Amino acid sequence: MPSWKGTESALTGLESAAKAAKWEEMLRVRNKLSLLLICLLVGSVAVACGSPKATPNAKATELAANTLATLQAGALPTVTGLPTTPEPSAPAPGTTTLPPTSVPSPTSPLPSAETPTAAPGTAPAATATQPAAPGATLPAAASATPEAGATPASTETAAVPTSPPASARGQIAFVSDRDGNMEIYRMSADGSGVTRLTDNPFDDLLPAWSPDGTRIAFASDRDGNAEIYVMNADGSGVTRLTQGFPGTDSAPAWSPDGTRLAFMSDRDGNLELYTMNADGSGVTRLTNDLEDDYDPAWSPDGTRIAFASYRTGYAEIYVVNADGSGLTRLTDDAIADNEHPTWSPDGSRIAFTADPDFAFNIWAMNADGTNVTQLTSGDDEDMAPAWSPDGTRIVFVRQLEANTEIFSMGADGSGLTRLTDNPAQDNYPGWSPQ
Repeated sequence: MPSWKGTESALTGLESAAKAAKWEEMLRVRNKLSLLLICLLVGSVAVACGSPKATPNAKATELAANTLATLQAGALPTVTGLPTTPEPSAPAPGTTTLPPTSVPSPTSPLPSAETPTAAPGTAPAATATQPAAPGATLPAAASATPEAGATPASTETAAVPTSPPASARGQIAFVSDRDGNMEIYRMSADGSGVTRLTDNPFDDLLPAWSPDGTRIAFASDRDGNAEIYVMNADGSGVTRLTQGFPGTDSAPAWSPDGTRLAFMSDRDGNLELYTMNADGSGVTRLTNDLEDDYDPAWSPDGTRIAFASYRTGYAEIYVVNADGSGLTRLTDDAIADNEHPTWSPDGSRIAFTADPDFAFNIWAMNADGTNVTQLTSGDDEDMAPAWSPDGTRIVFVRQLEANTEIFSMGADGSGLTRLTDNPAQDNYPGWSPQ
């Protein structure tokens, strides 16, 4: 869950000074709904979430109401998770035809989803590094905001392949409430063979595969508050890794050698990044800022950790050395939120979520913040990207009219394939490394 910053935290923004006052609060409300999903599901709203500072305009109110209505599916309990939903049919493999992509507003055209283009006017990211100190002034970096005059998005219906691409191998872990509350499942890369891995009355979220594919780390509130657990890839051998703190420990991310985990926690007041050994020992704090740091992702070479932060007022993506030094800002977008960074297997690219046009879509950039490219477009919310082990495909969550489903696409945005199809909420996909 991701990954997400909604009534200051899953699922916020403009060009001119005249428009800024109107849209800024709308974007903030959108983004605050984003991390709210994580907070609601792990039962820690009071700790990790705030409330909007001003009343949103009618457009923002409508967007917020629609998003919350989708997430709730009824009244949300405060700790024990979502209410039971009707038993759905088994998910179909990737043989469904996608709905047409919505035509964007003429004032904010987007590149084609089938032919991704670099965002016009994108500035190269600064590569200078600075210490991770509160209030640090960071260099200007790349913006994912497209300018007027960009190629409009295609309005054709995207045909889903009748069989998965040759690279679509391995297993995908994901979260679903199809059996009543949020549990962790896994499926084949073509959407078949869905298997439930966890089964308890509480919410299990944010699965992360170990580098050897034998274990899955995840967050759960099964012991009263959000903690990090690990289990075998078949769901057996559940072990609690974090304990002793009343707040939120969530969003685990493995180091490439499997010896450590990065995670976010508000144990010291607000969300910061920490690391620990794979057995839960040796907890080390990496960041220290007044604003929330979240969504950690370890680089394939083990030297850096990418993450999202609100330290500039909007969610931006940063990288920091694995020891907490060398803070570098990769995105710089005053009108959009950039979240959910995930490294390509070779470490050359970072996929992420951004909403410069009031709908979250999937983008990608070089590991230094340059060459920003939009991969999806339209009014549907696309979030939480994760790469296939060979780097040729990306799996992600799409917010449809009534629920969220899991899709995959080529690393260039082509070959869109729907993997799940049921009335439930399917979220937080992660591709096994083999």
